[in-house]
Amino acid sequence: MYQTISIKSSEFQPLPEYLLVKPEELDKEEKSQSGIVIGIQRSVVDRPSCGKIIKAGTNDLGLEENDYIVWPSTDGIDAEFTDGKFLLLKVKSVIGKQVK
Repeated sequence: MYQTISIKSSEFQPLPEYLLVKPEELDKEEKSQSGIVIGIQRSVVDRPSCGKIIKAGTNDLGLEENDYIVWPSTDGIDAEFTDGKFLLLKVKSVIGKQVK
């Protein structure tokens, strides 16, 4: 369930130790080796666990905007801004980031 926030994500600044993240969409289907499309049934607990930082509060880990990060799928708050669905995540939840 998403927390509704009645502003654009660009108007939001996370407090220190928080991140605003655009999670990757989960695959809704898969293809077999022969090309047959297989629908994936996901449970309500399946959530994205990787994505790109849109805005970062101050943090000691050097995480910044546009970093691609990974976190446990159980962490974060699902937030729906007027311009899309995002995740509010504590910095300490981040497991790692893509090396540039």
